Amino acid sequence: MRSEPGAFRGGKRDPEREKCSGTDRGARGIDRDAGREKRKGGRTEAAEKVNRFLGLSEADRRKITQRIGLTEKDLFASVKRATFLEDWPSEREEVLRNRFRILERSPEERLTGGGIGPFPIPAVVDAMASRSEFVTAYTPYQPEVSQGTLEVIFEFQTRVCDMTGLEISNAGLYDGSTAVAEAISMAAAVTKRREVLLARTVSPRIREVVRTLLAGRGFHFREVSFDRESGILKEVGDEATPSEETACLVIQSPNAFGLFESRGREWFAAAREVGAVPIQIFHPLAVFVSEKPASSGAAIAVAEGQPLGIPLSGGGPFLGMIAAEERFLRRMPGRIVGETVDANGRRALVLTLQAREQHIRRERATSNICSNQALMALRATLFCAALEWEGITDFARRLSDLANDKARAEAIFPGRVFNEYAVKGNRGLPLDYPELGAISVVGVGTECDE
Repeated sequence: MRSEPGAFRGGKRDPEREKCSGTDRGARGIDRDAGREKRKGGRTEAAEKVNRFLGLSEADRRKITQRIGLTEKDLFASVKRATFLEDWPSEREEVLRNRFRILERSPEERLTGGGIGPFPIPAVVDAMASRSEFVTAYTPYQPEVSQGTLEVIFEFQTRVCDMTGLEISNAGLYDGSTAVAEAISMAAAVTKRREVLLARTVSPRIREVVRTLLAGRGFHFREVSFDRESGILKEVGDEATPSEETACLVIQSPNAFGLFESRGREWFAAAREVGAVPIQIFHPLAVFVSEKPASSGAAIAVAEGQPLGIPLSGGGPFLGMIAAEERFLRRMPGRIVGETVDANGRRALVLTLQAREQHIRRERATSNICSNQALMALRATLFCAALEWEGITDFARRLSDLANDKARAEAIFPGRVFNEYAVKGNRGLPLDYPELGAISVVGVGTECDE
């Protein structure tokens, strides 16, 4: 007789394990204890647990759409047809290659600002990142044969901790915007609160992503406004301040206007006084010419890692970076590589604390992220290794000097900037601040060579 693993223990049937196994007919809709009336479509508790992790059937889809009054055609009703890309006709390979070369050389196709842009990339980054050992590597679940991949991730985590001054990091997240949402979730889990204080000087696109990802989870958002003359946050006390209900305070520095938030330390101190978690969105190059997030008082720091050796390829790929104080270790999303020793006492690296992750904890996982941008984390690590700290500092200083020279003549706000600055009109990436009129942010990354 065939049975599921674990249904028998010590030669005896284990009813508790069997109850949730595939051999139990109750999992197929028959509850023996409740009698024959359950045979007609009835479901047991075990079946309900199983079905929570299965996809929707067509009948389920019809029931849901009918309940909310929608059809499949309604899904894209709010998306204008003009936004869809035109289909290209079939062409010979050399013709298509020529089309892409023309697009690549078109300046109007490049958008800079918002923390991303076509920054210089050392040739060694492309050479090493294109090696098959890295491109085709699978998730390092088996450390015995994955020490190379684990070493790279461990090095990446170390670099992120060095940049931020914080104690722990992970193997990377999808992008900077989703990393902010993950940081807020971490703060809410630790504080048991649901109010989020979000600075208005955080990029509008980041704020939109955060509200979308956290919608329906009971979060309440309050915004901290900024001084229209200076482009930075108002003083603490002049605006909505953190309260006993606040889970976290999110500040971006450099902010959406490219300005360093000179009052960030004061706001973070106010957040800590009421038990709220200070979260800073930082620029991975700006930290080399300014103080680290930990020095500003941040407990969690997140960033978009694209400036660290990642090319722009029609809108991506990107890399989310996150670091935090050690007290958040068991709330950290995604994968973490830890250092240990093998059976022979030699140094070894492994994926650690995996019980936090979705492939084990399912709905009780710290995050829905089930993978990471490992190849992009590799590129960021190679970028840092190629330039070293001194080289990155020199590059960041030249970016900052060039941006400030241009900003003095063109920027709408005074103050120190990094790489980007806000201007009137639509010369760069448009910013959604109706109270300021039509403004946009421009970057200088493309003008500063290696």
